[in-house]
Amino acid sequence: MKITAKSDYAILALFHLALDTANRPVQSRDISLAQRIPHRFLEQILLALKKAGLVKSVRGAKGGYQLAIAPTEISLRDAIEAVEGSIHLLGNREEDEIDEIIDNDRKFVKGIWTEIERHFIQDLASISLEDLKNRQQQQRDVLMYHI
Repeated sequence: MKITAKSDYAILALFHLALDTANRPVQSRDISLAQRIPHRFLEQILLALKKAGLVKSVRGAKGGYQLAIAPTEISLRDAIEAVEGSIHLLGNREEDEIDEIIDNDRKFVKGIWTEIERHFIQDLASISLEDLKNRQQQQRDVLMYHI
């Protein structure tokens, strides 16, 4: 499986907004420059995040985008599903009429993939933007300690 640029950029944009503890509106151009995300692509992503209720837009000279809910309430799964739709590791595969032994093998392996998919989605759901902020701070603390 490969994480798409759209998912990666969505998480980066949300993370950028989450880093401002005052939750002030941030212009999309500022996010684009800070995170090196193509601006036109970012605008599409922000619209999808807004539609999903993860961000809101504020009009005016000091307007921009801000988180619509607390960083503790936004998971990586939320971000990815907002821009990609439901997460599936397995595509829809047609089940051929084949002999019973191969069919049982396919069912067994599909069950393994389904289990892996479930764990993957649970892991994504368990990591919030707040967790990312905390991990980044811990990493900075470790780096500062060694200097």
